Amino acid sequence: MRDRLDVSASGAVTIGLTKQVDRLTAVAADVLTYTLVYAASGSGTDSSVTLADTMPAGSSYVAGSMRWNGTPLTDATGDDAGSFVA
Repeated sequence: MRDRLDVSASGAVTIGLTKQVDRLTAVAADVLTYTLVYAASGSGTDSSVTLADTMPAGSSYVAGSMRWNGTPLTDATGDDAGSFVA
């Protein structure tokens, strides 16, 4: 699985990212839940952080399943903090 974190910072900002999955093994038709946790530290600010994650080969996204701090997000680009691009 590939993860990318693109950061443009106006000061000394460090962003740490961890990714977890709720199962270590899976078979066809299993639903896996991935959780991304981040922390920003440093003396600067940044308003243009983008997090993009690539789905593993053979997997598919469950429409409408994206959450931010427990709040549902739409899959569309531009209407909230999340989007899904196939």
